[in-house]
Amino acid sequence: MASAIVKKLRGLHHDMHRKSNDLPDEVVLEILLYLAAEHLQICKSVSGLWSTLISNPKFVYKHLIRSQQHSEIEKIFYTTIAKPGRNSDRYNYRHYSIDNRLSDLTPRKLQLPHPAFEENVLCLQASCDGLLLFKNMYDPKQLYISNPVTAQFMALPPVKDSGCQWALVRDNSIGRYKVFGVMAQYSFCVVTLGENGPPSFWDWHCFRREKVWCSAMLSQPILIKKELHWFSTDEDGEGPNLQPCYCICSVDIEKLCSRRTNVPLQLLTASKRDIFEVCNCFAHHLLSEVNGSLCLTFVSHHQLQMFILEDVTNCAWTKSITISLQSLYNLPLGSFLTEDNCLVSMTGVNSSNLLDLVKVLIHFENELFLYDVKSQELKQIGRLSKKQKLSKLYFCHSNSLVSCG
Repeated sequence: MASAIVKKLRGLHHDMHRKSNDLPDEVVLEILLYLAAEHLQICKSVSGLWSTLISNPKFVYKHLIRSQQHSEIEKIFYTTIAKPGRNSDRYNYRHYSIDNRLSDLTPRKLQLPHPAFEENVLCLQASCDGLLLFKNMYDPKQLYISNPVTAQFMALPPVKDSGCQWALVRDNSIGRYKVFGVMAQYSFCVVTLGENGPPSFWDWHCFRREKVWCSAMLSQPILIKKELHWFSTDEDGEGPNLQPCYCICSVDIEKLCSRRTNVPLQLLTASKRDIFEVCNCFAHHLLSEVNGSLCLTFVSHHQLQMFILEDVTNCAWTKSITISLQSLYNLPLGSFLTEDNCLVSMTGVNSSNLLDLVKVLIHFENELFLYDVKSQELKQIGRLSKKQKLSKLYFCHSNSLVSCG
């Protein structure tokens, strides 16, 4: 429908100035708010007036908010990695999206703007409000921000430590986007995107002075309200009583202060030995938002366990549901911890129906499937050679006109 409107508007280019004068700007803006971001980008060429209206930062933000409130089509971005071949000594990274709320789940390749001349070395690291964060895998201290709809592509200042896990968030207190790099339990860095071009330096902050021997990030970071959270291993006790444990690390994106919330071992049906085993399982575990609360999906070989943090102050966790691998039909997996699957956390799920929370991308033989845990339906969505593999990182994404700067 929107595409047909755009074509008609482009055909009326010559008399658009006369037509637009018949309507107040407020009415034109209200109509434009109902178009998708990619169609609005085309509409900029219809007339100078429309280009000015659509490019206005206030309109861009209002369109973003409306899209989020009205549950516009949300994409799931995932990355495939091809091993070096005869003609190249490099791994090849490609990014695809599927429209989660459409019946057609055919993957679509992400086309990056022209400045990304070596896009096959870029690996997707984060997504926020239509912006994408990439890392150059052959120059891992170099990051880029891009909006595929507006064709913006901007390099960030090199970071001093390439071992971070990354997050891209909006700080509503200042109306700016921030990039966070997290070093598990040690430290984090942050850079704020501004109006006057790319930022020039990273600001580093420490969680604690001493390093934790078994500290490792086990999930992608997630923003809930104004805090960035991730699942990590840690240590409890002192001296001979020192024991490994799990925790949720949190950073206030406005004040840049941090805290730690324990995940009691007795809450999980896992042995202490499992802690060391899952240290090598980054991004298998999921953090999600459920009714404004933090939900942890803990992944072991043969089951998923979901817990909701009901009370942060008193560290009160509620065990909500356990899903056994053996109880699921049509699932071609021997374990949830294999390299051939990627667990994806859905958005907009409430605590009364947690089975809607998790879907599974599965690479089996030369095919790619999407598995719905609730309906236990397995859908083939594309082909993926055995020579390629899935990256564990995935991102929910909606197109927008938001600027990188």
